[in-house]
Amino acid sequence: MRTSLLAATALAGSMLFMVPGAQAFDWNGPYVGGVVGVVKSTGSIDWSYFDGYEEIYGTFEFDGLGALAGVTAGFNYILDDKFLVGIEGDASIAWLKSSGTDEVELWYSAEFEEELQSLLTLRGRFGVLTDDQQTLFFVTGGLAGGNVKASALVQDYLGDPETTTAATMSGFVFGVIGGVGVEHVIKEDLTVKAEVLAYALGSLDGTGYAGKGDSMSATYSPSGIIFRTGINFHF
Repeated sequence: MRTSLLAATALAGSMLFMVPGAQAFDWNGPYVGGVVGVVKSTGSIDWSYFDGYEEIYGTFEFDGLGALAGVTAGFNYILDDKFLVGIEGDASIAWLKSSGTDEVELWYSAEFEEELQSLLTLRGRFGVLTDDQQTLFFVTGGLAGGNVKASALVQDYLGDPETTTAATMSGFVFGVIGGVGVEHVIKEDLTVKAEVLAYALGSLDGTGYAGKGDSMSATYSPSGIIFRTGINFHF
């Protein structure tokens, strides 16, 4: 599935330059559309606990791959027939689950999980049009919010496994997002686009127990990189 999603995203992006542009196009005004793509996690969990003798701590970095799909709406305004400024928002459902383990022999073992369920963004856009006004190269950035879940289960090998509990973290968190992209006219009221975005959302804290010493604390910091394509209908 991951291979097919990457192939579909790459194919849609290549179509930007395979479809002949319209003879005339007005970028000014509102538009609506849809997006689909892949998301790669770059999030992490920091954890620590005191085992009675010293502080035990670590960081686990996620690298999972998932998909997302959603709807978008925005407004463009042209400056001097060359530059474009605008605002765009989108809401996507995400299917990103990532997990992994960590272990230090004769010391501890750990299991980590994360999930991104949705992602909302509200961004400004600034771009430059080609001379024929058929292609837009843009940068974008703004606010993001997403519904996330994560857990960290750490087991001290000298502790009591029956008392071990996971630190769980979940909620809707806000952050920032930014990236670059290209958009191209395919007919008088339609454009296709491809963009790369990086996001970082606010952290979530949780507590668990490693079976020994004090409670184990964990902090989840969700972040990722998005590769997506979309189509927009301009009014």
